[in-house]
Amino acid sequence: MSDGKSKIPSSNESDDGVIENGDASSSKPGAKRRASRAGTRSVATLTPEQLARKRANDREAQRSIRQRIRDHIESLERRIQDLSGDRQDRRNIDEIQRRNEELEEELKRLKEILHALEDEMGSSPLTTSLMRSSAVASPIILPTMMNETNPQMEPTPVVTAPVPISYDTAPPLPLRLVPPTGPVDNILIGLLQRQRGLAISGNSREIVIGPYSPSLKALLNPEKSNAVHPVASVITSLLQRTVLRAVPEKVAALFVMNHLCQWQILPSEETYNNLAEWHIPRAPQLLIPHPIWVDQIVWGKLRDVVINNQERYATDEFQHTYTHSLNVNWPYRDMDVMVFEGSEVRVSDFFACHILELSNWSLDEPFQRRYPELREACKFTGFQGPEVNGNFG
Repeated sequence: MSDGKSKIPSSNESDDGVIENGDASSSKPGAKRRASRAGTRSVATLTPEQLARKRANDREAQRSIRQRIRDHIESLERRIQDLSGDRQDRRNIDEIQRRNEELEEELKRLKEILHALEDEMGSSPLTTSLMRSSAVASPIILPTMMNETNPQMEPTPVVTAPVPISYDTAPPLPLRLVPPTGPVDNILIGLLQRQRGLAISGNSREIVIGPYSPSLKALLNPEKSNAVHPVASVITSLLQRTVLRAVPEKVAALFVMNHLCQWQILPSEETYNNLAEWHIPRAPQLLIPHPIWVDQIVWGKLRDVVINNQERYATDEFQHTYTHSLNVNWPYRDMDVMVFEGSEVRVSDFFACHILELSNWSLDEPFQRRYPELREACKFTGFQGPEVNGNFG
């Protein structure tokens, strides 16, 4: 029975008059409940057309909100990409600035060297004294230079040193060297002395330093050493008795050592330009006396470290470990390192290009294990390092 009063909609009734499953007891009292009832009454008073328009407007508003959110997300993603690019640009700028600082420091050192050389033009007391003290008239014993990788090879324990020459008129060596510290030093310094004596006597360039590319005949057959230029012959004799790992390493060492010796014997623009870019002497080599074998180290930074810390690194142990670990990472056949031209055997152009790239050289595990602190001054086999952006040389 009706009591004559109009029905008041329940707070759980939806805009469409559908009863929702909300629990009235769980709703908070006060303004929130009043607002809900007010909103319900507002929607309930709308005509179907008005309600449809309201719902369409609500849907459009939601689409607009979603689009703004998507646009904002895309904007943030673009900003992240821009910031990432900024960081890369910053790294590139930092690398350029670091390289500029290195070049400025190198330029400063070269200016100091130039002034020092100008002061010493004509003769060098230090080098003249060295050359006199390094003259050797007796045979040199080579007990530590036997080929450990090829015990079948017939040992040659005695090598006759070159006959000493007069040093009073000999020009100074380009590098600052100490008196010989071992058999390798004795032989190399003796070689330089003898060939420089030939230069002073007016002999031709070919007689004094030999061809650009050294002959490999003596390396393949020691009995043919007399058919090879003396510079290549002496270096080959040394390499045959070292612990270099394989034929590619011996050929590579002969190639670069030959050019360095040619420059030391006959300093000129031509012999200087023949040096590998990474083998060009650095400031410490020109300013600080050091053993001659250190100049054969491939990495410029490693040469600097050894020369500046000779008590720790200029040792027989370091020399042996370095030589035993040197790796040119040649991926092809050993025979591909050489070419046969009639009766002559020389370094192939392909292999020469390979070894002139410093990134192809590395030091194997024996050196890594013994001198882990030097990994920033050279390249360890199997590891990436500063050599990737050219910072070893």
